[in-house]
Amino acid sequence: MPKRATPRFRPGGSRTEGVPAPARLVQPGARRLRAGSAISEVMFGCADTLTRQFLDSGKVNEAGFARMAYTALNRLMSQ
Repeated sequence: MPKRATPRFRPGGSRTEGVPAPARLVQPGARRLRAGSAISEVMFGCADTLTRQFLDSGKVNEAGFARMAYTALNRLMSQ
């Protein structure tokens, strides 16, 4: 078993489709999990959507987007 696991990406498909849950990958010995650029690409897509809304209308529709406090982000990054 490789020591790290990176999902294979399919154009137009879910980036994690077919990838086992992290617990199933760690169990046989994977020590590091990678999402590649998938998480940041989604985050920048959300930022783009909200920015365009603001520039077009002066308003931001946050429905469907979760907020995260900086303290929570710092805690997440320290794991």
